[in-house]
Amino acid sequence: MRKRWLLVLAALAASMALVGPSGSSATSLAPPANVNVWVGLKNSDDVGTSFDLMAVATDGTHTASGELDDFNGGSSGFNNAHLAAIPVFGYAMLNPNSFTLTVSVRVSCLSRHTSGTARLWWNDSEANSNFAAGPVYLTGANTLSTSPGTGPKMTADVLVKKNGCPDNTGTWQSFGSWTYTAAVPQSQFHCQLFGGSYSVGGLTWDGHPQAWSCGGLSFRLPTFQTLDDDCLLEGNNHLAFHSPPARYDCYL
Repeated sequence: MRKRWLLVLAALAASMALVGPSGSSATSLAPPANVNVWVGLKNSDDVGTSFDLMAVATDGTHTASGELDDFNGGSSGFNNAHLAAIPVFGYAMLNPNSFTLTVSVRVSCLSRHTSGTARLWWNDSEANSNFAAGPVYLTGANTLSTSPGTGPKMTADVLVKKNGCPDNTGTWQSFGSWTYTAAVPQSQFHCQLFGGSYSVGGLTWDGHPQAWSCGGLSFRLPTFQTLDDDCLLEGNNHLAFHSPPARYDCYL
C-alpha cells in the first residue's frame, strides 16, 4: 500500500511540474536565450569575490529577464575574465527589431569577500559579449549589433558591496544598457501607389518630386489614404510602412 501511494504522489508531482503559473503547460514555454558576458575584476586584490549577474531586455512593452548567481569573478585583465551565461526567459515576446539590454551586478551572498569592483568586457572578437537571441553583440558605448565590435576592447567597472543577505535581496548596480535597432530592409520600400509603383532610389510621382528622409525615396503624397496592408499614406509629409510587427515612419 505504501509503495502504491508513493507512486501516486510521484505521478501527481510530475503532472504539477508541467503546469506553468498561468495554468498552461510548461513544456510549451520557450527555453531561455543566454546573455553571454565576459566578467572579471578591476583589481586582483578582489580575487575571491563572486557576483550575482542579472540581464533585462525590454522593448518598452514586454520585458525578458534572467539571473546567474554566485559567479566567480576571476581576476584582473581580460585573460583572467570568465564568460558568464545568464539565462533570459521571455525573450520571444520582445520586438525583434528594437529592444534594450541592461546588465547588472551585485556581490553574491556566498562570496568570500564583502565587496569588489566587477569589470564587464566587450567590443571585439575576443570580448564578444552578446545576447544569443539573434545573436546581437555589445558594441560601442551603448549599441547592440549583429556582428562583434572591431575593437578596441571596452570595459565598465562597478563597485558593489554585499547587502541583503541571506535573503538575496541585495541592491543591483548596472554595468550599462545597450540598444538594438534593426536596419530597415530595403524590400520594405515597395508598395503600389494608384496603379503605379515606387521603389528605392528616386521617383517622380505626378510630376512633382519631393525629398523624403527615408530610404532615398523621392515622391509627393496625397492626403491620408490606405493603399494596402503594407503601406499607409498619412498626409502630405508622413509615410508609414507596416510589416508586422515592425512599423517604419518616414517624413519630409
